[in-house]
Amino acid sequence: FLRASAAFAQAIVSCAHMGGSRRQPAGPKPATASILCLHGGRQSAELFRQRIDRLRARCQAEGIRLIFVDAPMLQPDGSRCWYDEDGGDAAGAASAAAIAVREEWERHAPVSGLLGFSQGAAVAAATALCSGGDDAPLPGLRFVILAGAPHEPLPVATGHRSRLPSLHLLSAADSAVPAHSSEAVAARFEEAQVYRHDKGHALPCRAGDVDALLGFIMRHLTPAAAATAPRPDQPSAGARADARAAGARPGAEAGA
Repeated sequence: FLRASAAFAQAIVSCAHMGGSRRQPAGPKPATASILCLHGGRQSAELFRQRIDRLRARCQAEGIRLIFVDAPMLQPDGSRCWYDEDGGDAAGAASAAAIAVREEWERHAPVSGLLGFSQGAAVAAATALCSGGDDAPLPGLRFVILAGAPHEPLPVATGHRSRLPSLHLLSAADSAVPAHSSEAVAARFEEAQVYRHDKGHALPCRAGDVDALLGFIMRHLTPAAAATAPRPDQPSAGARADARAAGARPGAEAGA
């Protein structure tokens, strides 16, 4: 993305010389930070990108690149999983998936954050928690965002709590991962912030939801610039209005 940013800047210079005083339309900021995004079980990187495209577009406008990666386990229907939920050693499988995440992290470095949904959230949490006493399991990792994260199959033997800033999205209407399971995940992080919504098993992307997500991201990338951003531990006024209009209902794997 650094090469793409340089090419973008060069294109702006070239257009300025060719067009004289003609103003060029403003585009997204060159990428200055990246977040690795882990989809849910029986999804794919492309499907996850489509379902949270509102968040992706807002992040791109702020110079933040969302990198969507495919889970390693290919299913017969073409979808992918991070681990086999019916396997005998789910915790071991999740830890192995965390290794795959590290490989993707190194391939796309530098990266600043992890965002995961459902299975992807469990793997992102495991990545942060499998580090023993090391609070920086991935070079440059500043925060994690976990939506609909199940407490199992997280490794629980060590009792280690991560000091990484974390945002946990959960819903009382989630029929796939009960809210108390995601709350148990949040309890494993010392700086956990909880964002409650009514969209069920989903990563909600209504206007107020995106405001809260982007506020959390910006706060941990550029604290001074995000001093006035809405805090994600309380839904914004827009999110509350949307919630009243939508009503509580279970979402799809990752709804917009």
